[in-house]
Amino acid sequence: MSLLQLVRDRSPRMRRFGESLTKLGLVVAAVLCGLGLAAIIITLIGGSPIDAAAALFSGAFGSWQRVGVTAARMVPLIAVALGWIVAFRAAKVNLGLQGQLIVGGIVAVWVAIEGPDLPPPLALALATFSGIAAAALYAAIAALLWAKRGVNEIVSTLMLTFIAQQVFAWLIRGPLRDTSSSSDQTKPLQAAYRWPLLIKGSPFSLEVGLIIVAVVLLVFVLNRTGFGFKLRLTGENPEAARHAGINTLRTVVMSFVISGGLAGLAGAGLVLGGERSVVSGGFGGNIGFTGVVVALVAMNSPISCIPAAALFAALDTGGSVMQARADIPSEVILITQGVIVILVAASNLLIRRFEARATDARIEAERTLEKLPVLVDG
Repeated sequence: MSLLQLVRDRSPRMRRFGESLTKLGLVVAAVLCGLGLAAIIITLIGGSPIDAAAALFSGAFGSWQRVGVTAARMVPLIAVALGWIVAFRAAKVNLGLQGQLIVGGIVAVWVAIEGPDLPPPLALALATFSGIAAAALYAAIAALLWAKRGVNEIVSTLMLTFIAQQVFAWLIRGPLRDTSSSSDQTKPLQAAYRWPLLIKGSPFSLEVGLIIVAVVLLVFVLNRTGFGFKLRLTGENPEAARHAGINTLRTVVMSFVISGGLAGLAGAGLVLGGERSVVSGGFGGNIGFTGVVVALVAMNSPISCIPAAALFAALDTGGSVMQARADIPSEVILITQGVIVILVAASNLLIRRFEARATDARIEAERTLEKLPVLVDG
């Protein structure tokens, strides 16, 4: 084996390991800088960073109930982040994840209210997969508009989000409204259609098992299947993908369908899990948009979405407690999240520069090695 062949065989693995360490280091640095800036702001407004940190930690992890609240917040964030990653692998921007989440929740609620009397496993499967399918079809609208009419997917997905929000507002005040309540909320969901809770006193439910399966399955699909290769090649070089015989339009449409389905999984989980058997206004909050931020901080890695979601969930659940106990404005948390995202985005530019320099250096090294004599196998 020649020295050149030895380097070529081993360098990809070493290169990927080095890139992973670099990305991890930059993300950790971004998080620390964000937290450091938060500490400076708290000091400037007359607060104690130590007291604020203690209140934040206590609010997120201070008891099993608080751990359950944080974990429950993580689950939909991970699902939405996975949806973003699938579309982004095809170089498409799905900003309609919030709307697709809402559609998935609407259909799951309707099935859970009006559905047939079934055993809990079948009832949960029916409501969950109905929500996933509805959200996937809703995402397909934007994909087909892009594929058939060239409509920009950013505009179409945002507009479809506004439509979903208004439809949900109408349903919760009309057909699905609980007339026995003075509040705008749905009729109670059937017990068989609700996820069992794992931690008493918190909304953390058995749905987390589906999210774990989704992460593992997505990692396998993206890295070990033909569809994952088509998706990656379509996103990186559509022209080369077409020359390779890949139907790029179909691949992009499928990426949107899968992306929407994952957002629908988040929406179905939000309405079928939790402690309340009804769904009220403001369903979903900004989870569809925060999930995108989670994916960006995770640098579009499905596995890294788990710690990234844990970070944002902890900041969110602990922020309210920090405000109450340490008298620190919750806006400090929003500033911290914004700084982390900006720094991670900036670190992506550094990574691209490093990769470009590493590629140039590798090509130069291979040219040099080609001039060396061939080594004989021992």
